[in-house]
Amino acid sequence: FASTLACAALYRRGWYKSAGVALTWGAMTRVFPGFLILPFVIQAGKGAWGGLRAGGDDPLRAAWFGIKARHRGFLLAFTLACGVLFVGSHFTGRGLQTWPEWVDKIGRHSHTHAVTSNQRVGVGRLAIHAPTKGRFWAERQGAREAKLDGGHGIKRGLQGLGLLLLLPALWRRRDIDGFVLAMFSVFCAVVLSRYYASTWSIFFLLGAAGLPLARDGDPDEQPMAGTGPDRGIMGLAGWLGGAVLLFMAATYYAPGSTTASYFYVNWMFYGLCVALCLGFLFGDLRDWRAERRLAAAGGGAEPWGAVEGAEPWGAAEGAADVGPARTWGARDGEAAWGDEADGDVTDDGGDADATDDGDATDHDDAGYEDATEHDAAGGDAPEDEAPEPPGADEGESPVDP
Repeated sequence: FASTLACAALYRRGWYKSAGVALTWGAMTRVFPGFLILPFVIQAGKGAWGGLRAGGDDPLRAAWFGIKARHRGFLLAFTLACGVLFVGSHFTGRGLQTWPEWVDKIGRHSHTHAVTSNQRVGVGRLAIHAPTKGRFWAERQGAREAKLDGGHGIKRGLQGLGLLLLLPALWRRRDIDGFVLAMFSVFCAVVLSRYYASTWSIFFLLGAAGLPLARDGDPDEQPMAGTGPDRGIMGLAGWLGGAVLLFMAATYYAPGSTTASYFYVNWMFYGLCVALCLGFLFGDLRDWRAERRLAAAGGGAEPWGAVEGAEPWGAAEGAADVGPARTWGARDGEAAWGDEADGDVTDDGGDADATDDGDATDHDDAGYEDATEHDAAGGDAPEDEAPEPPGADEGESPVDP
């Protein structure tokens, strides 16, 4: 619990490498917190692929720098810290048998974990639920192996449905929301003792405001910014997550058997995660359709699923990571590249890298660097006006930085 919560807090504050190290302790001592790196791996893979598609003389370099700096830092710190603990674990007195011994014990322990107690959480426990006439919250009868065999098909079905919804739902999530939603992968994959459900408290973070001054200037980390679903569905996700957690605590203490109470809890959590995934996927589909309509109308927006991770137009080689161009699901009040702007667009979240003394070292939301960076990239824009975005019609006003 402490490791997971510390990771979330540090990441939100912009301490990405420290967040990776914090999660390491939970991952190396309890394993399942390590599942929470899934959304970062997905985003890193997207960035690397985008870098490769952008081209370059050195594919490995292009892939590496296609990954956002914060994702590189988090995953690298997590991996190195895991390596340090792995080496150190061999000095506990068991020598080289430390991990083979652990694998053997955890394998036997996990196999029957769903049926050795009624106080368990996970899809494996849900598969033991077998309503009977007059006892809806009853569990399967028989020996341990018979219970496990009887629920095997249900377990695989619930796991398949969960992962089928989770993986695409993580595709365009903000980092902190993806971190929270990845807890569903833990629930699907393993059966945990009841006290590990304390980590579910991070669902209260769904929809929380992002970091106002994200270090790498990514708009997705600013308050209530980012993809389309983040403006509407993300807010509802926070309310839904918090309400279900509180209701779950109330029903746990309702009169009845412990077996029934834990079936309540398990089904509520599974239903919560399914609802969240469906909501996010609905938002993604809605934005995709809007993007298609805009592209068909000649608005100039990038097609949905365009290369991400490539350097924005006008960026100098080796310049600071400023994230992908903001066209897909741009913030309320902003125009995508090529759209007409009737007037100045105000920034509702604050510039990502703006310093306290007002230095214009941050990038604007249309993907431009400041005048110095642009000149370094070969542009000769006058000091008092920004270069026109590519594809803009003559006389069309670009978005004010």
